[in-house]
Amino acid sequence: MRKGLLSITILFIVVIVGCSGDDELNSQAEAEAEDDKKMDQELEKYNEKSYFWDYHFDVDISHNFEGLNIEFQNIRLSTEDDSNYIGLKVDFKNLSHDKFKVYPGQMEIKLDNGEEISYQDSVATFEKGDDEISEKGNTYEGFYVFEMLTPVRDIEEIEVSWSNFKMGYDDEVDDHFEFKSNLTVNY
Repeated sequence: MRKGLLSITILFIVVIVGCSGDDELNSQAEAEAEDDKKMDQELEKYNEKSYFWDYHFDVDISHNFEGLNIEFQNIRLSTEDDSNYIGLKVDFKNLSHDKFKVYPGQMEIKLDNGEEISYQDSVATFEKGDDEISEKGNTYEGFYVFEMLTPVRDIEEIEVSWSNFKMGYDDEVDDHFEFKSNLTVNY
């Protein structure tokens, strides 16, 4: 009888402790989800269509790399408080049966005053699709936002570059193309 009562007591304690752990996990998961939602809302201000951007320049530069259509669409510039930002919009479309890997999020930006901006200066990224564009008709769109030191109105020229790779059937690189463009900013 005592063993049965002791077993029931231990079982009851285990159930109580286990349930309270679930409550803690649920509370922690809810807090993390709330933090993620808050972070998404904060990043949304950098969206290419938001009112955050002070200047918008259509670039409309296209290049075809062995069936990969690359469209560098626009640049956006803005200043908020003491920070300066640059946003760049790029679209890709696979027009061939080849597979490509693109890395526009790792682009390098050089300003005419010598400042270099890279993925390390990234503030927000908005991507649609997969950066491995493996089938004909697949698309990949990206809008990339970087913080910079140079005041927006001091920028006259921008050089932008990133790597694109044509992949073989064995997923090894068959060919490489570095997209590079020099742009003049006219306010």
